[in-house]
Amino acid sequence: MKQLPFVFISALLFISFSTAQAQTILKQVLVLQMPEDDGSNSASVVWHPLTKKYYTSMAGNASYPMGVFNEKGKLIQDDMDADYDFRGIWYNPITKMLQFNTYDSSGVGHIELESDGKIKSKIIDFEGMYQPDPQSVGAFYTPGNNVIYLSPSHDVEKYDSKTFKALGSLTRLYVGCKTKKESDALTETESSDNWYDRNLSVQYTNIPKGELAILNVADRIIELYDKKTGLLTSADIYIPAGIKLEHNFNFCFTNGIWWFFQKENRQWVGCK
Repeated sequence: MKQLPFVFISALLFISFSTAQAQTILKQVLVLQMPEDDGSNSASVVWHPLTKKYYTSMAGNASYPMGVFNEKGKLIQDDMDADYDFRGIWYNPITKMLQFNTYDSSGVGHIELESDGKIKSKIIDFEGMYQPDPQSVGAFYTPGNNVIYLSPSHDVEKYDSKTFKALGSLTRLYVGCKTKKESDALTETESSDNWYDRNLSVQYTNIPKGELAILNVADRIIELYDKKTGLLTSADIYIPAGIKLEHNFNFCFTNGIWWFFQKENRQWVGCK
């Protein structure tokens, strides 16, 4: 059998190594076990850098439970109802508070904490519709101190984090498109079809040129998009096979960890 030249073999090894290096396979690092109670979905989990705790709520009803966890994932407060039908929960570094948005026109507000980091109360600051869609899940957008939502037209919409007034579109996401040529050729039907396999929540990552994250459920990857162009810049973050993914809610990014809510066992599974 004729042997392959050493240079050719070296090139193949280099290509294989480079491909492997480009792919990131996430590993489970933490689990947050919600209290046994009503509800099957959760929309957000948030890390508070000052209290060193995670906060989350079941979504779907004001009577569903909330949970507060320490940095190791131990549940330290489980005796409270949400009081509101929570969607997004985020930490505002300007006010140093946790803020949230609710279903439909129930409003936006903030969470007051005890000195030990446990939840004291939840307060609605503005009643009404301060989001593009009834089911919108808010996330904090650091560069403009804004809250961002994914709209039904797949624009990332900005809202002022103080007044919650709409500030217009940050960008439109062209999911699956890596170049402007691809996005320009995309029809509305094709654009809608591309979203069938993706979760309808947008996350802010603070990664240059990949600031906006979308979960591709079918391919089991996290896609990163440029905040200015809305184009795909990375699709190399792979999710472990044992984690179940959902097309709506149940996906979040906080404290440098990707979170996936497992509906069957009511757990937020954190991967890094």
